[in-house]
Amino acid sequence: MKSLSFALALLAATSVTSAFAEGGAERLQARSEQLAQQRQQQAEAVAKRDAHVQSQAQAPRQGDALESKPCS
Repeated sequence: MKSLSFALALLAATSVTSAFAEGGAERLQARSEQLAQQRQQQAEAVAKRDAHVQSQAQAPRQGDALESKPCS
């Protein structure tokens, strides 16, 4: 009787563990996809910021234009 109870308990524990493992794999996959999307969004934001900073650095400033004209 003890061996039968032990076998049933082991089977139940294995089933429960398998169910949690399957759900965990799905959650892990979803989290991985979410992190990949966040990295992509951050990379796009950095690229956009860098392009904005670079365009501002290349544009002439008004103060520079006034200094380059000769005064009469």
